[in-house]
Amino acid sequence: MSWLSPAVTKAIVFAVVSLLAIVIGVQLADPLGTTSMGLGGSLALLLLFPFLLKHHHLILALTWNSALFVFFLPGSPPAGFVMVFISLGASVLIRTINKQASFTNVKELTGPLVCLACVVVVTAMARGGVGFRFLGGESNGGKQTIFILAAIVGYFAFSIRPTSLVRAPLFSALFALGATTQIVASLVQLAGGPLDFLTMFFNIDLLSYQLASGPNSFARYAGLSRACLAIVGFILLRYGIRGTLDIGKPFRLLFFLGATFLTLFGGFRSGIIFVVMLLSALFFLEGLWRTKWAVIMSGFAVVLLVAIVVFSRQLPLQIQRSLAFLPVDISPDARLDADQSSEWRIDIWKAVLPEVPQYLLLGKGYGINATDVYLAPFLIEQGVYRNHEAAILTGNYHQGLLSLLIPLGLPGLICFGWLILAGFRVLIGNLRNGDPTLRTINRYLLSLFSVQLLFFCFIYGHFSADIATFCGILGLSVSLNSRTEPARNAVHQLEKAGPSSVGRQPAFSRTGAAATASAK
Repeated sequence: MSWLSPAVTKAIVFAVVSLLAIVIGVQLADPLGTTSMGLGGSLALLLLFPFLLKHHHLILALTWNSALFVFFLPGSPPAGFVMVFISLGASVLIRTINKQASFTNVKELTGPLVCLACVVVVTAMARGGVGFRFLGGESNGGKQTIFILAAIVGYFAFSIRPTSLVRAPLFSALFALGATTQIVASLVQLAGGPLDFLTMFFNIDLLSYQLASGPNSFARYAGLSRACLAIVGFILLRYGIRGTLDIGKPFRLLFFLGATFLTLFGGFRSGIIFVVMLLSALFFLEGLWRTKWAVIMSGFAVVLLVAIVVFSRQLPLQIQRSLAFLPVDISPDARLDADQSSEWRIDIWKAVLPEVPQYLLLGKGYGINATDVYLAPFLIEQGVYRNHEAAILTGNYHQGLLSLLIPLGLPGLICFGWLILAGFRVLIGNLRNGDPTLRTINRYLLSLFSVQLLFFCFIYGHFSADIATFCGILGLSVSLNSRTEPARNAVHQLEKAGPSSVGRQPAFSRTGAAATASAK
């Protein structure tokens, strides 16, 4: 029984509600002010707290790769990074209330992630601080530091809570399809005014590719390309190559081919290369290279290449640019645009490579002089700066290893290498010993991790952005496969005990590693 009478309880509730009403009423006098929007957003999150407490893990998966951002918070952080702290806090709260709730800790991954976070923080402090211009600091670049730390925390937010086998397909699908929100960047410009309100909730930086400028330039639908690439990833995650090629389910293959084709409208050469590399990795992991599908797919590839060679000049300019890495006849405009992009990146690499030795022991950090950033466009117009020098100024080196080695030095590179090796060990272990129902998902995650690493090292990468991809893949894999960890440990104990003790042990449920061991 409560020690407060009903009348007193009602009076307290009335007083609190009245106070909130007064505060909100005052703030509504300036509804578009920063304080008003911040207060309104905070109240909305408070009202949604019960819903977030119940579904925070699924919402984290949905927002991790999405274009949503929280506009009412300082710096407008991505929604996925805000959900990291909400989800982690909710998991800790649930664990505090329910002692039977289990936490997952993979020590192989915890070590390198903690060390990497320490390197980021120490480097930032040694180089003059994090750099929050929007909080009154004298430098920019703090966002990149926070993004790296949020990505590391995001791994723990994903992995700390095991996902049941029943929810695994939904959880992984939301993770893959969250990036479809990137299409907003294309829709806003194509639809015109009616969709402008979406810019308050979605990041539309990709719109810059679509706003063509110059006599020989053309619009590139980067948002559409990224969204369709997410659909391609979802189909492969859900069905694998075997399931996608299932003759009895023709719509899977049609959706896959259609999404792959639309990906080319972004004009990114890396898009089609990424899809081909991902298919190749999955083709190997699924063992299709030893079946009739190897001949069929080889024949299809030959026919497709012949068609590209014959009809390349009739394709839209965006698609021609996507195919510029092939020795085919394409429009001079598409060829020139692609070549200029390549030359621009090479100029960046030539300019920054001599700087690498001086940042080996202590990285440069991510701090950027705010005045230099402000003056860069004017200096480019006057010919003082060249285009690639502005990119160097912001730390955008367009090469993964450079974007890691220069800001964080050898300590950062060593920690990242440690994380990659540990990540492969965990992903391969989950594929071999995980529950059979997760085999298609585990194959895809291992393939995606491998291809993303190759891209990061040899094609294109930006460490402060790509670390979220690596941490997300690892966190998702650990969360999905945590339910089989007890059975896996039991099997290891049996193996250590020797063959004589197997017959005296109780039978395990046929899931994960236990099922594999009993089958042997």
